[in-house]
Amino acid sequence: MQGFQVLMDGHDGFAGLSTAVLDHLADEYGSKSVLVYPLFPTPLPESGDAKKDFFRLFNYALSVAGSSDDHGHNAYVPLSTTSRLSRPKVYLDRLPYARFQQIPYHTSAILAGAVDSFSLVNRLSSPDFVHLRDVVDAITVHHRKVAAMSTMLPFPLRDSDSLFSALKAIDAEYLPVTSLTPHVKTPLIDSQNRCYSQVMSLRGVPRQRWQCTPEEIQSYRLSYEVASMPATQLFENFMSSYCPNTFGIGRVTEFPLHTAVPYPQFFSDNISENGYVIGSKTPRIDDVKRLPVMAGIHSTDKVKDLLTELTTVCQKQNLAKYPRLLDGGMEAEDYKESFERLVTLTERYGDEK
Repeated sequence: MQGFQVLMDGHDGFAGLSTAVLDHLADEYGSKSVLVYPLFPTPLPESGDAKKDFFRLFNYALSVAGSSDDHGHNAYVPLSTTSRLSRPKVYLDRLPYARFQQIPYHTSAILAGAVDSFSLVNRLSSPDFVHLRDVVDAITVHHRKVAAMSTMLPFPLRDSDSLFSALKAIDAEYLPVTSLTPHVKTPLIDSQNRCYSQVMSLRGVPRQRWQCTPEEIQSYRLSYEVASMPATQLFENFMSSYCPNTFGIGRVTEFPLHTAVPYPQFFSDNISENGYVIGSKTPRIDDVKRLPVMAGIHSTDKVKDLLTELTTVCQKQNLAKYPRLLDGGMEAEDYKESFERLVTLTERYGDEK
């Protein structure tokens, strides 16, 4: 057993229960790695009550603080199609080739597709397999336990593209990558983003497309070294073009994300039944059955924006004003310790290590 992948409620009282479960895993399986995905509903509940909004952010802050324990071998990757957790709330309204609604049926499919695609990195049985411990180590350098996820769902692969030409087109056309972590723009979105490390997965590229075609070699005047480059190295070079001098692990697989019913069919008309980008927008006869997908987890300085938001919320509030928290078992000293841990974690994203 490599470790645990945990999807947990991150916004209400169950966040505390989830943190207790993580503590139990740390006690019973201390040598195992844990990759934690706290999930936030979209749209977030609109209570109109500032106190209830505070409780949601407070629970989230406590769960983040609990994850930053330096003794645990874990990474914490918040997920939502909500771009902001606090007011004014901002929601992800589109993907490049999808038009979805802010309903759980759609948003959960996006998050599940990204998580499943990323996890291929440590689920491969090929020589490209990366152990979960190595994944967690890669994205938690210097105890930066919180990271961000991005995705391209679908990855824009045209019917005639090789892997090289598809990655080249992203560079040329600057096709948007979508961040799935609130308050955080990942490195492929924000060029000013400082990336410490990243792990990325690209799935659904047929093996016969991993090598350049003779036409591409001639058109791009590629050297033999580039033309014969393994798919994984080609993808890692693409990653480093956005984040130079950054440690990164990239993996390419031919296994697509299966999107037959009950997966929601919210894809635009220029996505074919096999998930490829086509020129015309003629209506499809059948549903989209499979997709190429890119997904990655990034340790980036922009995570500080999220952590700063949480520390600011906690700092502005006086715990004595919320007796329900104290009645529920929250000790003032525990709160103080959690807040200090959160501040320490935030500071780690500003140093120059």
